[in-house]
Amino acid sequence: MKLKMEYWYDKMNPKQELIDLLKTKACKIGSFTLLSGKQADLFIDCKQVCLTSYGHYLASRILYEEIENIKEQYNISKLAVAGVELGGCPLASGVSLYSYKLNPIDCLYVRKTRKDHGTGKLIEGSIEPGIEVILLEDVVTTGKSSLEAVKNLKEAGYNVFGIISLVDRMDGGKEEIEKLGLKFVSICTKDKILT
Repeated sequence: MKLKMEYWYDKMNPKQELIDLLKTKACKIGSFTLLSGKQADLFIDCKQVCLTSYGHYLASRILYEEIENIKEQYNISKLAVAGVELGGCPLASGVSLYSYKLNPIDCLYVRKTRKDHGTGKLIEGSIEPGIEVILLEDVVTTGKSSLEAVKNLKEAGYNVFGIISLVDRMDGGKEEIEKLGLKFVSICTKDKILT
């Protein structure tokens, strides 16, 4: 049975599978206030997909493959991933776990606010500063929260190469991120989810 299951995973189209799950499980129509403060009639809650075992597997595999392509294209030998609290954290952990037997990638978590107890950390993880980091996000809208996380990572001594998002809402975030010289990649865009 194990061999058949691995064979099935190898034959599927993981990117299309993930997009289909986002369409059916992550999208809500109504009236919503986004983190950016913008009003929207579509809310994309990637956690509804990424916190299931199958969705987590798909997202981790797709993101890992995208990261390996970036490493090869830009000749980066070693890097880490970071996830922004809350939606990016399972993505970072998933990529790290998926990579373990292939080409290990360690991960960091970036808090939105500094802990007011214990060590008061803003960034969690045991990776030494100086390494290249790719920030992982579930959804990018205006890019504000992503860029705040980039700022915090840089202040802690990490070299942020770019950001990969599962979904680009196409509300200017990509342009704001690229203005700072960061690479931006999205697995899919809002228009792909809506078609």
